[in-house]
Amino acid sequence: MDGPGQLLGYRSMQQKVREIHGLNVPRDVVYAMMKEVSPEGLQARGGFKSISPSMSFSGVMTERRQLLHDQWLKKPPNAVFLQQADSSRLIEELKLVFCFIPKVSGSIWKRTLYSAENNGEQLKGVPHNKKLFSWLQDYSILERQKILSTYYKAMFFREPFARLASAYRDKIKKPWFKRFLHPGKTKREIEREKDLPFSAFCKKSY
Repeated sequence: MDGPGQLLGYRSMQQKVREIHGLNVPRDVVYAMMKEVSPEGLQARGGFKSISPSMSFSGVMTERRQLLHDQWLKKPPNAVFLQQADSSRLIEELKLVFCFIPKVSGSIWKRTLYSAENNGEQLKGVPHNKKLFSWLQDYSILERQKILSTYYKAMFFREPFARLASAYRDKIKKPWFKRFLHPGKTKREIEREKDLPFSAFCKKSY
C-alpha cells in the first residue's frame, strides 16, 4: 500500500472506495482487508483496534458463508427450480453454471463470462440480451439434473443494505418505476411527484 494514500485510515479508505469505485463496503471488511494486506501500515496509521479473532478478512468471510449455509438449510427446497431455471447461465466449455442475482454486479459478470466463452472477445452493447448466452432452461429436465450434479456451480452475494441502496439509486429516476409507484396517474402528474424517500422505498421492497 504505497503512494499518497498510504497513511489513510480504514474510515478514510472506506470513503475513498465508495467515492471512486461506487462500492459500499462495510467498515469492518475494509479494516480486515487492510490488516490482511499491510498490518505494519495499519499499525503505523494509528494502531490496531480491539477486535475479535474473527475480525480478519478470512474470518469475516467464514462467518458470512456459515450464515448463508444456516439460512439455506432453513429454506424449503424450490419445487419448481428445475422447471424454471431462468437465472442460471451455462458455459459448457468450462463446465460452469453461474446463477445471477439482480444488483450483484450481474452486468460485469455477463461481460466477463462472455469473454471467457468467446476467446477473450469483448461484449459490445447491453449484456442483458438472453440470446447472447446459453441458459440452464434451454436444456431438458433430465439434462438440467445431470448438469447440476456434475458442473461447478457459482453464485455471488452482496451485503444486503448495499444491494438495497444500489437498487434505490438505479430505479428511483426510471420512468417505468415511477409509473409503478403511482398507478393510474397521468404522465404529467407523475412528473410532478417527488422522488420516493429511501425509507419508503425500503418499506415497499420489504
